[in-house]
Amino acid sequence: MRRSYNMLLLCLVLASPLLATNAPASPAEPVPAPITPQQVANALAKHEIKVTPDEVELLSPVMARSSDPDLTLVRIEPSGQSDSQVVISCESTRVCLPFFVLLHGLRTGPPKRILSSRNPSPILIRSGDPVVLVYHAKHMSFTQPVVSLQNGALGQTIRVRNTAQNKVHLAQVVRPGVVYLDRLD
Repeated sequence: MRRSYNMLLLCLVLASPLLATNAPASPAEPVPAPITPQQVANALAKHEIKVTPDEVELLSPVMARSSDPDLTLVRIEPSGQSDSQVVISCESTRVCLPFFVLLHGLRTGPPKRILSSRNPSPILIRSGDPVVLVYHAKHMSFTQPVVSLQNGALGQTIRVRNTAQNKVHLAQVVRPGVVYLDRLD
């Protein structure tokens, strides 16, 4: 009995290279790709804001689950004498979360929320919906689950409640299920 067990073990060891296949592994999660200044410049061009990639500064490394994400301009506001701070988001929060870039040499005037005046924006968040709150400061950023207390369309500021601390914040709607907080209260 022991001899047959040893023979079986020897056969398995010798046959193991033959059993291995070169078949590709099952499709896994997409490999994250960095968002580039060129992609940001292309997204801004859709809104008739002409900048070169050299004028775009990513304030932190931003990764997307796609090598060519569909980027959207959310908000633009002045920052300093000749710069503008821009909030950009992906078509889906599963691709990337909203992020900031700095545009050098572009003065925009008062803050602008990018909304179409011709077509009213559809409601993206309903009162009572669970949503993700995104906060980004100079040296810190975080996301947190909250509950919407109001309906909101793209660019609107709505009230949301942090259920852990039962605190109400005013946050801007940037995507379905995602709001952006620009300062902590």
